[in-house]
Amino acid sequence: MVPGIRFGVKRGSYFHLTEFFGPVLGVMTASTLEEAIAIQNEIEYGLTAGLHSLDSGEMGVWLETIQAGNLYVNRGITGAIVQRQPFGGWKKSAVGAGTKAGGPNYLVGLGSWLPTEPRAKRGATLKGAAASILAAAKAAGSLVEASEAEALQKALFSDAEAWATEFGTRKDVSGLSAERNVFRYRPSP
Repeated sequence: MVPGIRFGVKRGSYFHLTEFFGPVLGVMTASTLEEAIAIQNEIEYGLTAGLHSLDSGEMGVWLETIQAGNLYVNRGITGAIVQRQPFGGWKKSAVGAGTKAGGPNYLVGLGSWLPTEPRAKRGATLKGAAASILAAAKAAGSLVEASEAEALQKALFSDAEAWATEFGTRKDVSGLSAERNVFRYRPSP
């Protein structure tokens, strides 16, 4: 592959669906933002994606639907900086359940885990699937031992608290006034 720009790349072509590492850019056209998002999300890889737009509505749609590990709006898409822009991919651009290099969870994978008692606050309420799981365990009666039901309840409350305080939130730890560097957790597709 020689450096350059390739115009007229067709949807579904080898050049469209292959992740290239090198100074090469494939140019495709789309009639709408939604079509452009669909074209990009068809790729089995998702390391980095960028959008240039002055329309905040377009930015919001793109940020919620594009499938890539690092998303950039109205700026260059190379040169991720440790802590400000932890680097990691999505789909086949990720390796296992690893964390983003330079991110807040990077050291977690380099250590070991020990079981502890859940520290969830009492009095919280469970919603959605967690509430249904706990109700099913209670309805199972003698099929589920009391100690198992209690452990499940503690785990569900602990998970709910972790989601509310860490995994379901968005954070900008850099605090720069010139740019936003938002870190968020997303379900894997």
